[in-house]
Amino acid sequence: MASPRWHGALAVLAEMRRTPGTTRAAVAQRLGLSSGSATDITARLRELALLAETPAAATGRGRPTTVLGPHPQGPVVLAVDLRQEDWRCAVAGLDGRPVVVGAAAHRDREPERVLREVGRAVRRARDRLGARVRAVGVAVPATVQHGRVAQSAALGWGPVDLSALAPGVALLVDNDATLAGVAEARGGAAAGAASALHLTVEVGLGGSLAVDGRPVRGATGRAASSGTCRSATGTCGARAARSAAGTSRSTAARSPGTSASRRRPTRAPTPRPCSPAPIRPPVPPSGGSRRASGAVSPGS
Repeated sequence: MASPRWHGALAVLAEMRRTPGTTRAAVAQRLGLSSGSATDITARLRELALLAETPAAATGRGRPTTVLGPHPQGPVVLAVDLRQEDWRCAVAGLDGRPVVVGAAAHRDREPERVLREVGRAVRRARDRLGARVRAVGVAVPATVQHGRVAQSAALGWGPVDLSALAPGVALLVDNDATLAGVAEARGGAAAGAASALHLTVEVGLGGSLAVDGRPVRGATGRAASSGTCRSATGTCGARAARSAAGTSRSTAARSPGTSASRRRPTRAPTPRPCSPAPIRPPVPPSGGSRRASGAVSPGS
């Protein structure tokens, strides 16, 4: 837990992330800080290479304020998005804005081949950024348990260890739909909501439930994950996307505004036919002279 001395600093960094291009005066007003306190906090954050200030455009009389942003030599994380057809690696600073530094289509989906190519991109970024890289996050369309891939129908993987991607720094591996839901809950469409259900429908069906910005995982780590769904007509709503984990691609590591990947399902388990669910006959009104018998077809 942060000491009371740093509560204000953390709040300032959170505001900088929440509102890109915000000014010191605007942050002080939202947080209820005096001008002197805001100046003292931002000075400490500059000394720690966490925050930078640039002059804001003058809007009237009085001393001009400054625009807050991440320090150019501040800490960053590497975000890796493993998808069915390709992968992408991005760098993000304290403002949370990802900058893609590497991407390629899979030549094949063998885990060793994929991790070798992604590992090269991660090493190049770490060689360039040095100690500024504090962690590596990996979003993967898979069932993830205890930080390890248990299985991925989208990639055709069984158990895979991804620890070789981030030697010497913290590594976070999680299901792509889970990370997408957390991203929406903390800084997207569901920001500020006490609970949020996030669903993705692409090669597979994915989902996550976030409460107070934290994912609800359940006993096996698959809480709120989606699998095969049966529609009201009895047809299978996910024939090509059947997956025990309900996997899907992530939006957590993609840049804002990018479109969804147009991927085709491959190596998915062969689905069994979905039989129509029986429809119970209606109960006749009391005193009626007609009796319904047999199954009633839709629309009759």
